Amino acid sequence: MTSRYFLFFGLPLALASSLNAGIWTGGATLDDFNTRGNWDNSKAPLINNNSTANNGHSAEFTSDAEPTVGGEISTFLLSVGNNAAVTLATGSNSLTLGNNTSPAINIASGSSLAFSGKIVGGTSDFTDLNFNIDGAASFSGTIMNSGYSIDLTGSGETTLTNTTVASSLSVGNGSTLKGTGTVQENFSMAGGTLSPGTTGAGTMNVTGNVSGSGTWVFDAVDASNRDLLNVTGNLDVSGFTLNLSGTPSIASGPIVIGTYGGNLTGQFSSVSGLGPGQSISYSGGQIAITAAIIPEVTNIIPLSLAFLPLVTMRNRRSRGKTSNQRIAAAC
Repeated sequence: MTSRYFLFFGLPLALASSLNAGIWTGGATLDDFNTRGNWDNSKAPLINNNSTANNGHSAEFTSDAEPTVGGEISTFLLSVGNNAAVTLATGSNSLTLGNNTSPAINIASGSSLAFSGKIVGGTSDFTDLNFNIDGAASFSGTIMNSGYSIDLTGSGETTLTNTTVASSLSVGNGSTLKGTGTVQENFSMAGGTLSPGTTGAGTMNVTGNVSGSGTWVFDAVDASNRDLLNVTGNLDVSGFTLNLSGTPSIASGPIVIGTYGGNLTGQFSSVSGLGPGQSISYSGGQIAITAAIIPEVTNIIPLSLAFLPLVTMRNRRSRGKTSNQRIAAAC
């Protein structure tokens, strides 16, 4: 059986003083994870044998840890709690996550994880990876779970920074996905929130198809300063609502917030934040904020005026006639 290792960042204060966070400098396996010589400055974390949890070991770090992976590491379950702020970097190496019945990554409310490098799904699990984010998590680099999905759950925020997700990606109810990057397979939502960019405009790319339900929260200032969802495949927006932040200005042209290379299905179920005289257009491979279309009324005017000559002629003919003659003519 493949061993698993559980990283827990953040402990009660009574335990935190007895631990030392460190930088991993060991080899490709963690069989000697508790050997002080495999940690920079010999700062090894406390290791407890825990056969009931994940059938492996439990590595417990102090809060606000900054471990850096220096070798290929075997299957992990990664957890951050107790209001800890953790930075984890793999450099040119990778962190292999297992899933089984537990979240591969679990970030408690009030805690945060900043990850840079490469995450891969454990080949012995062959299952979707669940990232349960109740706090905040940010990823830069690559997340790969070949043939399976990355599922974001929880009530927190996940931010991608030019990140490549080499798998399908789903965002669950209550979860928020922000940032920039590319999802190389399908992207789906089930009640979550999508908000490209971070503090400003940004672009999220999807190589596959986009579908599901939830909310798009997009910044839209003008044609060159706006969030964008760029979809190579099919785009189904019928289950989404669109909330625009900022004050959209179309003075320099339509504001494109979505593009699609395949087929478009439906329209947003509701839209908020449009400026006066603005609407959403869905055509030509683009979803854009444009000027509202005013119904054509020029064809109605000639139709109403067409009877004016008849009325005028009739009035002329009636002049000079007695009332009896006009009555007879009317009959």
